[in-house]
Amino acid sequence: MRYVLGMAKGYLDLKGSRAPTLQQNFLQLDRAVLNLRSEGSEAKGYLMVLTEAVAARARRWQERFHTLDRIEVLVAELTATERLRLDLEKVGQRAGRDPIATQARLIGEDHLRRAIHQREPGVVDAGGRHPPPDGVRWDFFGVRR
Repeated sequence: MRYVLGMAKGYLDLKGSRAPTLQQNFLQLDRAVLNLRSEGSEAKGYLMVLTEAVAARARRWQERFHTLDRIEVLVAELTATERLRLDLEKVGQRAGRDPIATQARLIGEDHLRRAIHQREPGVVDAGGRHPPPDGVRWDFFGVRR
């Protein structure tokens, strides 16, 4: 059985504590993949981000932590409508509304699911059938037989 794990991050930049948080999430994803592989399973992790700048940082971590065979970093190809949704969310945040990046998170998760299904034919959502690796609520957790 092949396990497929994914995280989607809605960061448009890495200001403040975002870079350390993203690195921690990246390493958490890698640790889960390593744990599954050490148990004899096939496993792959995917990290979806929204900008090339954020992806560039994650790719440096791939090299630094030697995760190229375990973690694939993906950049969402945003549509004009998605860019507009993100811009409107930024305006709302500046006005003090909803500090949680809801639109960015939803857009990232949608792109993550589509990218995984494209790269992992036959993968199915494992949500209720298997306990999540490392007890983490993954943005995507699937299996392929």
